[in-house]
Amino acid sequence: MKLTITPIDLKLKHRFTTNIDSRTVQHSHVVQIEQDGLIGIGEATAHPFYKISREKILEEGKQIEKFLTDKELTSPEEFWNQLSPLLPDNRFLLSGIDVALNDLYAKQRGMPLHKLWELEIDKLPLTSYTIGIDTLDVMKDKLKEVPWPVYKIKLGTENDLEVIQALRALTDVPFRVDANCAWSNDQLATLSRKFKDLGIEYIEQALHPDKKEEIKESMSHSVLPLFADESFKTEDDVAFCCEHFTGINIKLVKCGGLTPAKRIAEKAISLGAEIMIGCMTESSIGISAAAQLLPYTKYADLDGALLIENDIADGLQIEFGKMSYGKGNGIGCRIK
Repeated sequence: MKLTITPIDLKLKHRFTTNIDSRTVQHSHVVQIEQDGLIGIGEATAHPFYKISREKILEEGKQIEKFLTDKELTSPEEFWNQLSPLLPDNRFLLSGIDVALNDLYAKQRGMPLHKLWELEIDKLPLTSYTIGIDTLDVMKDKLKEVPWPVYKIKLGTENDLEVIQALRALTDVPFRVDANCAWSNDQLATLSRKFKDLGIEYIEQALHPDKKEEIKESMSHSVLPLFADESFKTEDDVAFCCEHFTGINIKLVKCGGLTPAKRIAEKAISLGAEIMIGCMTESSIGISAAAQLLPYTKYADLDGALLIENDIADGLQIEFGKMSYGKGNGIGCRIK
C-alpha cells in the first residue's frame, strides 16, 4: 500500500472561537492509501488543545508510510492493532489512516461502509449547526444568517445566560450548549435549571476533564443531560464517562478512527449511555467518515464542512439539518 499525506488549509467562513481557542483557518491533512488502483481517503486535523501539530502529523506520517510499503490490506481491524502502538500519542493521524483503510476496504468490496457494517440508515438524527463565541450581536447575526432546526451554542463566557436569552428571543428551535470545560458544579447547577426553561436539550462538557472528582458529582447538580467531550477520548475512557455522564460525544480523531469508534459506540450503548457523533472543523472527508456511525446515535454535530469556505470534497449532504449519504462506495466521498 502507498500512503500519501497532503497538508491543506481550510478557511472558515467566520472566526470560530471557543474558550479553548480561536481560529480563522483550520490546518488539516488529506490521507490517501492506494492499492491495486483503488484509493481510500481519510482526514487528520491538527489541534493545539490535544498537542497535535502539522509538523507532528507529517513527521510521524513518514514512519507509517515506510511501514505500509509492500503490505496488502487484510482488514482495517488488523492494521489498527498494528498501527496503534506506532502512534501512541497521535490518534489524529491514526484516525486519518484508519478512515482511509476502512474506505479502501469497503471500496474493494464494492459497498458503502455503513452497508458493509449492516447498519440501518432509515432513522438518522438531525445535525446541529454551531454558533461560536463572539460578541452578542455577531452571535445573533450568525444565527440569523443560517436558519436551522437545531443549534449548538458555544459558551464559557462571563454572560452565558444572557447569550442564551438573547438567542432564544430569535427562534424557538432546540438549543444544545457546549461549555468546553469552563464551568464549576455550582455554575452547572444554576445554569442547567435556567437553561431547561429556555429549551436547552443538553449540556456538553461543563467541567474540565482534569476535575474528575467534581465530574463524579456533576449529574447530581444538573437537571439537564450531560455529554462528555474533552473527558472522552479513547476506549479507556468509556467506563468512566458512561458512569458519570448521560452520554459521550465520539470524535474519530480523538479515539483513533472508525475502527475503535464502532467498538466504542457498541460498548457505550450496552452500558446504557447515549451516543452523539461529533467532529472537529473538517472537510467533507472527515464528516462523511463520521457519518458512517450515525445509525448508533441519538444526536449529531456534523456541521464542520458547513463552516468552511473551501471544502475540498463532495460527500455527506446536509439540507436544513437533514443528512443523506454521498454517492459511491466506502465513506461515500470523493475529492473535488
